[in-house]
Amino acid sequence: VYKNPLDIALLFGVTNTGKIMSPTDLGLAAKEDYSALDEIPLIKRSRVINKDYVWNYETIQKELEANLKQEEEGYYSGVEGTVWYLHLIDGRCLQIKCKPETIETIHFSAGASGLNKNVVIATCWNAFENVDTLTVDFVRQLLIEEFAPEIVEANHYLIERCVDFVTGEAEFRNKVLDEYRALGMNILLNKREVMRGLSAKFPKGQMKKVYSIIASFA
Repeated sequence: VYKNPLDIALLFGVTNTGKIMSPTDLGLAAKEDYSALDEIPLIKRSRVINKDYVWNYETIQKELEANLKQEEEGYYSGVEGTVWYLHLIDGRCLQIKCKPETIETIHFSAGASGLNKNVVIATCWNAFENVDTLTVDFVRQLLIEEFAPEIVEANHYLIERCVDFVTGEAEFRNKVLDEYRALGMNILLNKREVMRGLSAKFPKGQMKKVYSIIASFA
């Protein structure tokens, strides 16, 4: 969770051949060919390292960890991590993340815990058994019954997106069923008439989804 507004900066570029361009590459390109990049801020460069990569990686990781402060359970303040751009002799550029050990552990645990988009979405749908309106707090409470609190908190923005998605899907489903009931016909007996009547209410591209909702309801 970020207390301060986030800024925006260009982290890297990708050419039409799939080659990664580091901020250094983009900085040079902005001066030569891609003048449009002058309007986009580049990420701030921390330092240039050309030797002792492992030692420098571990040193930076320890610095990040030392400056990390725990605000409350599941929340930390400090630098979440840095990105290394490793330029190879053959011209390629590899991206390597360097995070404080605490943050790295949380992220690895979140990935290994099984808490993913599908799980959160399923939890959102199950929440309707207890509430009429989804909230992030309620879904979080349900997830904490199955996952460690720090894992749930680390996926706060995933939960927000899933709540928004399921809320939109639920509203659409309710609208479809309301329109279906208003027709006063059974889709199992009058499929053609029902779909013709609903085609005036929904865009053509949504009709397959409309039929699927009604069929599962019927």
